[in-house]
Amino acid sequence: MTEQTPQQSFDLAVQHQKAGRLQEAVRAYRQVLVRQPRHADALHMLGVVLCQMGQHDAGLDLIRQAIAVKGDYPEACYNLANALRDRGQLDQAAVAYRRAIDLKPGFWEAYGNLGTVLCKLGQLDDAIAALKRAVAIKYDNANGHFSLGVALHQSGRLDQAADAFGRAIGINGNFPVACFCLGCVLKDQGKPDEAAAAFRRAIALKPDYQEAYCKLAGILHGGAFIDEGIAAARQAIALNPNCPESHYNLGCALKIKGNVEEAIASYRRSIALNPRAWPAYEALGEALECQEKIPEAIEAFRTAHDLAPLEPSTGYHLAAMGARQAPSAPPREYVARLFDSYAGYFDEHLVGGLNYHAPQLLHEAVTAAAPPLPMDILDLGCGTGLCGVLFRPMARRLTGVDLSPGMLQKSRQRGVYDELIEDDAASALRTRPQSADLILAADVFIYVGALDDVFAAAAQALRPGGLFAFTIESLETGDYILRRTRRYAQSIAYVRRLAQGCRFTEVSARPVVLRKDQGQPVEGMVVVLRAAQSGEQ
Repeated sequence: MTEQTPQQSFDLAVQHQKAGRLQEAVRAYRQVLVRQPRHADALHMLGVVLCQMGQHDAGLDLIRQAIAVKGDYPEACYNLANALRDRGQLDQAAVAYRRAIDLKPGFWEAYGNLGTVLCKLGQLDDAIAALKRAVAIKYDNANGHFSLGVALHQSGRLDQAADAFGRAIGINGNFPVACFCLGCVLKDQGKPDEAAAAFRRAIALKPDYQEAYCKLAGILHGGAFIDEGIAAARQAIALNPNCPESHYNLGCALKIKGNVEEAIASYRRSIALNPRAWPAYEALGEALECQEKIPEAIEAFRTAHDLAPLEPSTGYHLAAMGARQAPSAPPREYVARLFDSYAGYFDEHLVGGLNYHAPQLLHEAVTAAAPPLPMDILDLGCGTGLCGVLFRPMARRLTGVDLSPGMLQKSRQRGVYDELIEDDAASALRTRPQSADLILAADVFIYVGALDDVFAAAAQALRPGGLFAFTIESLETGDYILRRTRRYAQSIAYVRRLAQGCRFTEVSARPVVLRKDQGQPVEGMVVVLRAAQSGEQ
């Protein structure tokens, strides 16, 4: 039988390696090296196979020998980098990827892997630059667009990240993890409906995608999709019973559904799996409060606060329960997060369930004041745009302001506003001096508390003779108070004192029922003030 040449042995080794016959590949590469110890390709590929088999030290040594023999060997530098990456030696891997690129400037795979390694090292700008170069060289590289999306998401560039994940999915329609990551970005953008669609697509492509079920459940807490949210959480738990986030999401959905006892059991299971997860303690406290188990609720809130003392909401819950001093305003982050979670079913719950009609009450009061039309209108706390729909016919320009990206997205879908601003009421007003003929605040001051700054800013933002129309929850004595509902109430005496100090005149102040809460009417006031005319003292 004719003995194989070194090249024939090498070709056979490559065939074995491609077919997954790694032991046979090792023997064939070694046969080459017995006859040609400085065969760079055999050294290189044997090193790669040994790394595949978990023999990293020997594999790395052989790849380095190949580079020493051949010198300019970009493929070996690339595989050296891959092996170093797999061992967690990321800095050294980055150096090797850069060497491969220096030797082969169009090496898109090296750019892509370099970007991924730099992303793990936290060097996001350099990672993004490398990944952009990778997809510029080879645009139809779905993995490159995906990795670029991950880096952009981590850097907070949400719009660009969504575009990158969208391109990855467009190139490879069977890419469930890209659909999942797109859903995460859309959720962070305050687009719950689009995020849910992305998670559903990920699940359709990968029916056992536990993480996608979990995230879908986290979005579908309420509204028309509450039952789907419960089903998604249960499926996530079936796929991984030890996922604390899935039990937490199930608890949130069950509480909104009204199954408070089951919700409490889910929160406790989540806490058992992750005792340091403060959101589960906070949610448990809220559920216990629903059952009037006040000492237990306060204990849960205290634990949440101990675990996350800098988290704004934990102290706020304790203040509302009377367990610590109340702040003059709720934490901005708490309000934004509350309404982001509420956005998907806000209209259905508030209008349908709580008989909320503050926008209609404000519209009646403003109409009765007979302002000249059209007006430039600022709608503070615009939410999903319920006021905007009513006041659009009066408006020359209608601007909405809200802290919640989720609410602003819903308002944007209504298409009634000329401009939408993500900001708190006082800050937004201070940036727009003498820009408005009418400022609206429907059920906004219940999440403000002390109104001094808002009144002063409104006086600056209104043109002479402009109107300031708002609602408050009624308080008999004192200036304002934080109630267990997590909402503030203000007294009309306090409002009138602030109005006088800001040179407003009272047009009307009428007692009303704003909405229902736990089946009981919530008493409030609809107030319309007029800014001083030019020359008035």
